[in-house]
Amino acid sequence: MFDTLVEQMKEAESVTEQLKEENQLEWLCRIQNIEARVKDIVESDLIYTYSYNCIKPFL
Repeated sequence: MFDTLVEQMKEAESVTEQLKEENQLEWLCRIQNIEARVKDIVESDLIYTYSYNCIKPFL
């Protein structure tokens, strides 16, 4: 899930290998930003799913 979302966001935001060759610092900053956002998305999804599954028997 993490890798798939990172790849999709890289494509959507035009973070390419060409950018990496032309401006490594910009590429690195943008990759780190994408990875941080994806990490938040994945963690939120896991927490929501776990919480829901914990309370599901009581619904």
